[in-house]
Amino acid sequence: MTMKKDDIRYGAERYTDKLWETTDEAVEDHIDNCIEEGLEGDLTVLEFKRATIPEPTKGEAESLLDSLWDDLNDEYGDPDYIEQNEPSETIKNEAIEFLKKVYADYVPWAMEPTGKEIQVNLKKWAEEN
Repeated sequence: MTMKKDDIRYGAERYTDKLWETTDEAVEDHIDNCIEEGLEGDLTVLEFKRATIPEPTKGEAESLLDSLWDDLNDEYGDPDYIEQNEPSETIKNEAIEFLKKVYADYVPWAMEPTGKEIQVNLKKWAEEN
């Protein structure tokens, strides 16, 4: 299954370590794991979306450049480490823009609640399914 940025998943309120593609799957999982509680009452199913990645920071851009510059200096720089290259201000600014593109392209595996809650009457659900 390919992850997509607009994926929505569902999990029973107390068991959100497993998320499902449909509310029915979340209810089934809850019933399978909590059969001793019976089918009385309502179950709250929470909606989840892919986690939002915050904007990259200057520190993250500097860390990326530090790693790259270390590799370049190790391979092509002064073997005595007396004269080393440092990234220019232009490259530092571009690194942040590059990271913004990377973050925009990246699809997180992690999910976060959307705030939407779906109430499911367990007895009625069982009768219909």
